Formats: sequence, C-alpha cells, structure tokens
Amino acid sequence: MRDHFAAVVLKHSGDWLRAAEPIKSPAAFNFDSRMARNNALDLGFPNKVADSTFAFSPAVDVLTLLGLQRFRPLTVETWTRNRYFAWNRPLSVEIAAVAALGLIPQVTTQCFEFPILRRDAQGRFKLFGHAQPVRRTNE
Repeated sequence: MRDHFAAVVLKHSGDWLRAAEPIKSPAAFNFDSRMARNNALDLGFPNKVADSTFAFSPAVDVLTLLGLQRFRPLTVETWTRNRYFAWNRPLSVEIAAVAALGLIPQVTTQCFEFPILRRDAQGRFKLFGHAQPVRRTNE
C-alpha cells in the first residue's frame, strides 16, 4: 500500500489527495467512501479492468488509517454510525484527540457523522460512508 501511495503522489503531484487509481493488490483498507467498481469505469478504465479492479485514493486510505490510530470517532450506533468533531484552532495531538470526540466544546466548531456501509449481502465487508454535518450535540 505504501508503494501504491508513493506512485500516486508522483503521478498526481498537484492533487494526490483526490487522485483515484485502480488497484488489484494489496487490498484497500476501505476507508475511501468513493471506492467502487463504478469509480474505475468513471475514471475511464476499460470494463475488463474495472471488473476486477477497484479505484480509490490510496492517500485517503493511508491517511485515514494513520488518523484513526490517534483520533477515534465516537460510536453512536455500533457498526452503523460514528461521530467526530472539527476544531477551530491549532491544538496539540493529545488535546485534539479529545476535541475530536466533542469533549471540549470551546474549541469544536462542527459535528459530523458517517455511516459504516456493507459492501456485500452478508455484511462481511464494510466501508466508511460520506460524513455529513449534524447539529451540535452535547453527547
């Protein structure tokens, strides 16, 4: 995954965060909510490539994995919905991790929730859905 990330940064140096590329191996972490076979088709990859390939942003996948090591979202409903907060000023990592949970209302600005979606009928494979702003809560 690290090599795939590096290759995308080199290929799309101006916009590597949004760049999506097809990948067969290694398997993605499924943090990029845009990951889909249709995304590969939308990017212009031939149908036979898109059938066995998923297009996603390795930058989003890797950076999300790193961020989740320190900033864990608040579980609203187990395996269904999670919440996090953005903050309005620079904070140390230790304080920002608490602010992301919404526990310091003086520095948080916006609350977001995102679903965890199933990728197959059995619910075995899950991915993060798009985050949506929600009304501020005191949970």
